[in-house]
Amino acid sequence: MVEFALSSVILLLIVGGLVDIGRAVYVSEVLSNAAREGARHGAWFDAPHLGHPYLDDFQIKLVVDAELATISLPASTLKNPGTTCPTPTDGNSYHNPPYANSAYPSTANQTWLYICYDNTPGVDFTGPPTGQSQQDLNVIVLYAYAGTMSSRVRTYCRGQQSQALIEFALISPVLLLLLFGIIDVGRAVFYYDTISHAAREGSRRAVQASDRLPTNADVLATVTSQLIGIPVSAPCPQGPITAATPPDNSAWVYVTEPSPPGTVETNPPMNAPGGEYSAAATGSCSAINPAAGNAPLQVTIRFNLVLITPVIAQATANRIVMTATAIFRTEY
Repeated sequence: MVEFALSSVILLLIVGGLVDIGRAVYVSEVLSNAAREGARHGAWFDAPHLGHPYLDDFQIKLVVDAELATISLPASTLKNPGTTCPTPTDGNSYHNPPYANSAYPSTANQTWLYICYDNTPGVDFTGPPTGQSQQDLNVIVLYAYAGTMSSRVRTYCRGQQSQALIEFALISPVLLLLLFGIIDVGRAVFYYDTISHAAREGSRRAVQASDRLPTNADVLATVTSQLIGIPVSAPCPQGPITAATPPDNSAWVYVTEPSPPGTVETNPPMNAPGGEYSAAATGSCSAINPAAGNAPLQVTIRFNLVLITPVIAQATANRIVMTATAIFRTEY
């Protein structure tokens, strides 16, 4: 019993440690998403009116808090106008990390929000300003993370029995399945967050106004750059988005109108980046109708994750097909 007790404590510590590491990585990804979405919202350019209608503290904080709420994190505490740009400890001029400990929340599981306008400490906007084109916007979200594992483990030894190895042999498969099951769950959470981020990046690329309007190839390249090591393709860029399964550990990308049907569209609404040319439906792929006039576009990624834990793999047909979408309004 002593050997089993000691071994089980070690395995449980490994399992609990992996859970905490997984939580820390997941929270870090959500914080990155919150900062990114806040910056995008604030920097959005309204081309017809030549302005930035969301470039102010309230609008940016609203989007950041909405992202934090997706995993039940508390709303952020806005540090503007007292401290708009935390001072980096390495002296970089862009107010990027690393920061001093004093820049972080002093209470565990709390979030502080800094909105640094044009890399200039003290500048603060409580309403949409004018004349801010080509200026930097740095949204900084800092969080004090607290894990769940106890720092103390007590061991009691009351004697040794010869059946310890048998008992350990019986229980170790369960613990190992639990361990690898947590790894698979962690992989699934990580990949879902990754493809969600890639969908947002692809959607942002699809709607950007520039000298050369974006194309399907631009969106595919942007998504591929975010999904490092994952094969990405666009067999039917404008859909339809069906229940078909991508190849193992691979992803398919679509650029469509919001909430597209699951069948081929011969006369679709605006469903493609502005740099594409109109084209009729071909085979099993929908027609192409380039967007204009600030029409919304949706980028969808379907990813086929193959699991490694036997029991979980059998329960899920050896795969989990994940879908992530992002919708942005075009700037052109």
